[in-house]
Amino acid sequence: MMIFIVAFTGFNAFIHWVIWKKCIDQTELQKRARNMGTLLFILLFLSSMTLIFLSRRLGWMAAPAFCWMALSWFMASVFVFLQGWEWLLRFLLKRSKQQPVDASRRLFMRRMVGGGVALGSTATIAGGLKNALNTPEIKTVELSLKKFPILSKPFVLIQLSDVHVGNTIGRDYIQAIADSVNEQEADMVVITGDLVDGSVSELAHAVEPLSRLKSKYGTYFATGNHEYYSGADAWIAHLESIGIRVLRNEHVWIGEENRGFYLAGIDDAKAGSWPGHGPDLEKALKGCDRSKAVVLLAHQPKQVFDAKEFKVDLQLSGHTHGGQIWPWHYLAKASQKGLLAGHSLHDETQLYISRGTGYWGPPVRTFAPSEITRILLNGKIK
Repeated sequence: MMIFIVAFTGFNAFIHWVIWKKCIDQTELQKRARNMGTLLFILLFLSSMTLIFLSRRLGWMAAPAFCWMALSWFMASVFVFLQGWEWLLRFLLKRSKQQPVDASRRLFMRRMVGGGVALGSTATIAGGLKNALNTPEIKTVELSLKKFPILSKPFVLIQLSDVHVGNTIGRDYIQAIADSVNEQEADMVVITGDLVDGSVSELAHAVEPLSRLKSKYGTYFATGNHEYYSGADAWIAHLESIGIRVLRNEHVWIGEENRGFYLAGIDDAKAGSWPGHGPDLEKALKGCDRSKAVVLLAHQPKQVFDAKEFKVDLQLSGHTHGGQIWPWHYLAKASQKGLLAGHSLHDETQLYISRGTGYWGPPVRTFAPSEITRILLNGKIK
């Protein structure tokens, strides 16, 4: 934890320095304006870091700090990107022996770029704030599985993922999600981890609307990494008590005796750090008739590389949030071995990655809208 705090603080200090450099230092403001701008950035850094570290206690009071964090990260990323182009342009001008841009014009461009990036970033993050706070839209995905039974109408599976009930996501948001799900007349609802960021005593009331999710075969859950930060054993017991079946390296049969499929669930990829937990796909699939389809709930997309070895038909995952805030798309994708969002095929195993139904940290989503996924399953006609 101490290493994380030091690294996070250092990274944010660097982010603030980049923005100060581009908006205050290089724009050559008058001394009074420069000093006020410098003081503002120091205060923003200190106050935002304090509020973020106290966010578990402050709830929505910490939201401005998270929004500033999203805005500052976005602005700094754009500035770094533009700096790369500036260096390239200088190199090309030097190679072509053209006259460098004169000082007055260079100062004008720096001021225009600094102001433009600040305004454009603010507008982008404001749109991302609206996207995050709205009830997620229903995203319909049609999938055909080779061993899935051919039905008169598709099997309707609703996937929720990465809701992150906690600091700024509470009961009202969960109630809106539950209402939206219940309008879909689903056959089954699954939750692929990271439901909560806090203890059962803190958040039981907020998640209670999920106990009233309606579907023919019920609601199923597989743990994500954030359940383990929040007291996984207590949450597993609580979810079971409100009618949500937690699948821990096990499977259940869904459907009629000879006309259905297996639903399996495994612990999060990082769960092995907690005693008595850890993913075990072999155990989860033990006893399955492999002539029947298997749908696997696994929080992290990279778990598909194990799933394909067992010839699982479909894996449903989350974890990445689709990147949530640019440019973290690239980091999220790299951490999951090139997987980010949507549908992909891995040998005989199909994978669908939800962009998430909530958000983590800043209540902001840029270029990665949240979703309630409505998956229509059917067999392939031979």
